[in-house]
Amino acid sequence: MTTCNCGSEQNYEACCKLVHIDIHNAKTAEMLMRSRYSAFCKADGDYLIKSQAKKHAPSSTEIKEIVSWAKSVTWVKLEVIASTHGQANDHTGTVTFKASYFDADGMGIIEEKSLFEKENGHWVYVTGIE
Repeated sequence: MTTCNCGSEQNYEACCKLVHIDIHNAKTAEMLMRSRYSAFCKADGDYLIKSQAKKHAPSSTEIKEIVSWAKSVTWVKLEVIASTHGQANDHTGTVTFKASYFDADGMGIIEEKSLFEKENGHWVYVTGIE
């Protein structure tokens, strides 16, 4: 079994795979954010679209570019810095994180405070706010 890329120290099958199969399994905004990081590691464009708020959904061209980029880097680590709200009974929440990767130019870090909200009864990524 493979340890999940999201940093939970669980195996993928007991962690993000459950959310990738059924997005309703992400009970918190942080769980959804971790599942999105794992999807980036796997270059899973279908899940990235499914887990994005409809009002901010990327075009098919944009998602192809995202998947191509995700395949071109080596993902190293996800570090969750803070979460605000985003629990099962909330409707919105934020997660601040750092995602480290290597590409042709060396080490890169994506640092973002992300906004999440519930859409159709499940968590979705809305946008980066900082």
